[in-house]
Amino acid sequence: MLHPCLTLKKAVNKRILAAILAACTLLCLCACNKEIENITCKNTVGGYSFDYPENWELLKEGASSFISIGDVGGAVPYATASFSMQENDGETAKEHWQVNEEFYAMGYESFELIKAEEFDFKGGTAMEISAEVTVVGFTNLDGQPDKAEGKAVYVLRQLIFVQKDKRCVVSYMASKANDKEYGGAMTSVKKSFKFTDAKEETAEDKNIADFEIPTPEGWSLKTAEAYYTLTRGSASITASVFSVKDNATTAKDCWENVYVPDFTANFEEYKLVGELKEDVKLGGAPAVEAQYTLSTVTGNTYSFRQITAVYYGYVYTVVLTASAEDYEDCMAGFDAVVTGFSFK
Repeated sequence: MLHPCLTLKKAVNKRILAAILAACTLLCLCACNKEIENITCKNTVGGYSFDYPENWELLKEGASSFISIGDVGGAVPYATASFSMQENDGETAKEHWQVNEEFYAMGYESFELIKAEEFDFKGGTAMEISAEVTVVGFTNLDGQPDKAEGKAVYVLRQLIFVQKDKRCVVSYMASKANDKEYGGAMTSVKKSFKFTDAKEETAEDKNIADFEIPTPEGWSLKTAEAYYTLTRGSASITASVFSVKDNATTAKDCWENVYVPDFTANFEEYKLVGELKEDVKLGGAPAVEAQYTLSTVTGNTYSFRQITAVYYGYVYTVVLTASAEDYEDCMAGFDAVVTGFSFK
């Protein structure tokens, strides 16, 4: 599970100061009175193609793509968009949205759905979603709150494309003020997106982060920018790397000054189960481990187990997310990932 108060570290040969998880997409068609042309991205590993405005920069390909607008070499971007390829188990785009709507909303202080509509997509099904959300803390997008307790309104846009056994979720995010200029890029993607034949991923394609994890039996591995996600049913294990904030120089600092404030600000109830363990390690680095529950405004409660380490200026986490019913059955998988975690 990605928390919006942290910043993704990794990009192919580039430094990214952007990116959120759960959930964001593309960009604009006007700047300085100059007509902006579209560029076509053909992602042969992921098996899809799409058009995007030329003033966006493609930062990542591999099985998934990540694009951003702004001075991505050093300044925070104005908007970001990610393309996540997933296996589909027979759901239509609408069914996928209905199942996951609450999950997308649970990470924000407020979530106002503006649009959720199906649209024609050749050979499959598709959905277009937009929402306004209130974010507490850091997002590293232009217009972000400058203090951890600050708040700002952002626009989330999402396109879901489904064809047979595969699904691509396109997620966009920008501040409400910047969305007016950059949100139009979603129209380019919506009109141009196509599934194509995918080539088999190579070891280089999968080299997405500076650490490795095993895949426990019964779990399915998915990769994205600077993190790995394992799924089994509705449960997930996410291993991620983020840049350290000034108030999080140790694993315990990160837990107490970043994660806990984020949980208490964005969820109806946060509850630590037992005590924070401080005598653990992740890949040989000192770490802390916590078990906790988070409850949403709709009354649903999710169980989590998380190990957090700070290593050479970056935060590394392994997080198990599961329902109360599945939680105990997922422990062996979590333990296997933590035990097999290694830095490259």
